[in-house]
Amino acid sequence: MLIKPHLLLGVALYLVVRREWRTIGVLAVAGVPLLIVPALLTGPVTLIENVREMVRLDNTLLAGSRVGVMANWRGFIASATNSNQLVLWAPGAIAIAGGAVAIAVSRWRDEGGPAGFDRDYSLAVLLPLLVSPHLHTQSLVVALLPGALLLRAYLAPGAPAKSSGRAVNALLVLYTLLFALPFLAIQGLSLTVFLVAGGYLALALRWPGIDAAGARRDAAGTDGATTARARAA
Repeated sequence: MLIKPHLLLGVALYLVVRREWRTIGVLAVAGVPLLIVPALLTGPVTLIENVREMVRLDNTLLAGSRVGVMANWRGFIASATNSNQLVLWAPGAIAIAGGAVAIAVSRWRDEGGPAGFDRDYSLAVLLPLLVSPHLHTQSLVVALLPGALLLRAYLAPGAPAKSSGRAVNALLVLYTLLFALPFLAIQGLSLTVFLVAGGYLALALRWPGIDAAGARRDAAGTDGATTARARAA
């Protein structure tokens, strides 16, 4: 995420809403040198020019961007209308971003129990995919993490076999689409944004719980060390 800082947006917002100040401090201590020191070693002018380029973002800098293949709302509108005018894609992008942030913040403020951490962090990881106006196919790799967390929850020891089977089949279909839809975008119509938005809503509104015995263990604190190790991993 430090290589593509806009992918850090959701995680940063999540940490602020949950008041994880220590984690924010660690992120800053580890991240700032990784971003600043190499730029200073190549000369302060390089760092200054990079900042100016990001702030300016005029039409000259964006001329080589293939907007129609982007995996977001902007890419869908540009490919469907053959136009990249701001007035066409900005209203929809703002609505999607506002709705996604509202859902995420409401979930993060809610104590979701033992399964809450996985759900909340998944929404934080996926949020930049819904709010970024510049998003290409390679950025979709961050969707693998929420998918893995969701699969782990459905494959927990207390999960019904039928639910586990459905979860595996659904994820196989989703990942197949993640590979197939970009090829469709190359042909002229980018639809990946609907897959990402649908996955986001699924993670936000429906998340598998745990069995009652697991909940009692967590509440009693007898298995707290195991839970902590699992989250760290």
